[in-house]
Amino acid sequence: MNRRNLLLAGAACLAAPSLITAARAQSAPDASALGGDDFTPFGAERAASKSGLVPAWAGGVSTPPAGWEPSMFPPDLFGGEQPLFSVSADNQDKYASLMCDGQREMFRRFGGDGFRMDVYPAHRTACAPQYVYDNTKLNVARAQPGAGGLVYGIQGAVCGTPFPIPSSDPNVAGAQIIWNHLQRWGGAYLFTNESNYVVGSGTRTLTTLVAFWMRAPYYVEGTTPEEYAAHNIYLDEYVENLAPPNQVGGKILAKYSSNTQVTPDTAFEYLQGLGRVRQLPGTEYDIPASEYDDAANYDEIWGWNGALDRYNWKLLGKKEMIVLYNQHKMHMSQPNDVMGLKFVNPDLTRYEVHRVWVVEARLAPGKRHVEPLRRFYVDEDTWAVLATEAYDDQNNLWKFGQTINQCQPDLPGTRMNGNWLTNFQAANYLFELPFYMAPRPEGGVVPVFTPISDSRFEQQSMANSGGL
Repeated sequence: MNRRNLLLAGAACLAAPSLITAARAQSAPDASALGGDDFTPFGAERAASKSGLVPAWAGGVSTPPAGWEPSMFPPDLFGGEQPLFSVSADNQDKYASLMCDGQREMFRRFGGDGFRMDVYPAHRTACAPQYVYDNTKLNVARAQPGAGGLVYGIQGAVCGTPFPIPSSDPNVAGAQIIWNHLQRWGGAYLFTNESNYVVGSGTRTLTTLVAFWMRAPYYVEGTTPEEYAAHNIYLDEYVENLAPPNQVGGKILAKYSSNTQVTPDTAFEYLQGLGRVRQLPGTEYDIPASEYDDAANYDEIWGWNGALDRYNWKLLGKKEMIVLYNQHKMHMSQPNDVMGLKFVNPDLTRYEVHRVWVVEARLAPGKRHVEPLRRFYVDEDTWAVLATEAYDDQNNLWKFGQTINQCQPDLPGTRMNGNWLTNFQAANYLFELPFYMAPRPEGGVVPVFTPISDSRFEQQSMANSGGL
């Protein structure tokens, strides 16, 4: 079946990415194609790529290995594999078609210091429970732009990918794909620890270590579109600071809306020294995020975060690309072993070749943002943003971001659980990750996906003592 024969947008200046496939044509979205011979239940191409580097999707990985229990750390599913090839400063031109501008800049800046990308056999581990697949198919007909238009929100969808068959109009499809990222499957509940570092000027600085609770009301099984529309909150996040000492006891509660003209995003902070809760005035767009020591803007967290309305979004097409995927070794290592002083230790990273949607965001007329041009490389299997590029107002590549994911067969699914954002102009990088084997409280917390009490995400309970 040949859906979405979308003409590739020509013309992105600034070294547009090399695209290998156009999007699929459609006279009307056909939900029956999802989960069939040609497409996965999430709308990805089921077949292997012509190059053979991307295998066929065979259902993902939803069964843990024998002997594994949920109380154990996530299993190393592919630990015995060897790289297919390694990209270095010496041979990068050979693999240029599989790379993006951000990766090429990493080699230009750090290739002489040993930066490399070891590329392993690709595993399409993405999967989800059946109720997510069922609702993804229903969302083809029921997902619509929210009040004020698509850049302000969506409505009608619940419990699945909102737009598994993006529009044939590239100027609509771009924003739809970013909404798919924001409302990607990653479980309905999560508890873990996360460490946030800024590495630069020869030092590694722990900005915050947090206990992290997450609830995705959008994905609570059995929720109807009508029930969801009563609140529009697709994600609740609650964090409690465990380190460094001057941050201990601080708490943040954030609520993200899928229809912001009806239900705005909100965030609250508990300051230990003041003993009270206050609403945070700004936690979106290009406002620097204090919990990352201002090393990232709020809308750079997790590849993309928050409201879309300051940009015009456009789907450029799809390409095969080398991306971080199915990580394990870095989670099971000590922080100082993972984080080199200029880039993450190549011995502990795992790259694979996957197909990604390429979405470009350009500053909308009358809007302002410190990054007027950005590109997003979005995994076709999970709809997660895997890599990002941001340019300054002089068209210079400013930042290159990579997200880190891990296969969680007990979820089941492939879950984003880390960030690596390199700032070429500031000569530093932000790194966020759960380190499972680090000394407590920094590590040792197995990800937990069981239901979490509603009270955890209520403003009134933030000032209560305790937490863990």
